[in-house]
Amino acid sequence: MAVDFSGTWKHEKNEGFEEFLKAMKVGLLPRSMALKQSPTVVITQNGDDFTITTKGARTVEIKFKVGQEYKENNALEGKEFRMVANWDGSKLVTKNLDKPDGAITMREIEGGKFVQTQKLGDITCRRIFKKT
Repeated sequence: MAVDFSGTWKHEKNEGFEEFLKAMKVGLLPRSMALKQSPTVVITQNGDDFTITTKGARTVEIKFKVGQEYKENNALEGKEFRMVANWDGSKLVTKNLDKPDGAITMREIEGGKFVQTQKLGDITCRRIFKKT
C-alpha cells in the first residue's frame, strides 16, 4: 500500500546515528558535522515519482521512480551509486545496487512523523522528522 510522503519535514531527533556513521567508516570531522545537522526534508510525490530535497549544510536532491534504477551521489562516501527504491507494504525501501552489502534506507510515516531508518549489517539508526 503506497503512502503519500509529500510535505516539508523538519528534523526532530536521531537514534543510533553516530554508531551508523562509524559503521559507514565516516571520519571524525565529517561525522561530527553530520551529527550537528538538523536538516529539513522536502518530499514531492506524484504516485511512484519522487523528488526528495534535503536542506542542511548543503542541499541535496534526488529524483526517482519506484521500481526503476536511478543514480545517487552519496555525500558520506563521495561516490555515485546505482540505486533502486521499492514498496514494502507502506515502507519505501531503497537499496544500493553497486554495494549489495551496503546500507538500506527505509522511509515510512509513523504516528504522523516521517521516519528514515538506515541499516548496515546489524547497525540501525533512525532519523525522525515532524511535518511543518
